[in-house]
Amino acid sequence: MDAIVVYKPLDRQMISQILEKELRQIGKRLAERKLSLEVSPEAKNYLLAVGFDPVFGARPLKRAIEQVIVDEIALRLIEGKIKEGQKIKVNLEQGRIKIDGGK
Repeated sequence: MDAIVVYKPLDRQMISQILEKELRQIGKRLAERKLSLEVSPEAKNYLLAVGFDPVFGARPLKRAIEQVIVDEIALRLIEGKIKEGQKIKVNLEQGRIKIDGGK
């Protein structure tokens, strides 16, 4: 192969759309366990800030979502701190993501 493929760099709006898509997918996975997910606008902005990298595309965003949200929810499920039927709320408090698993 000797073709050159030129990619248009992702901008913040595109990254925001990717974030929404990723969060919807997480929401679907949680719905299988009768859980719901609510992510505050502040938490979304935080994820966009740490996940926006025009050089590496959406990879840092996906990594941030996995580390900050998915891994923490999985740990809480294993520990029994989040139970079926609960709403999981993701907020930003004092510059950090906070996950609450209340009803």
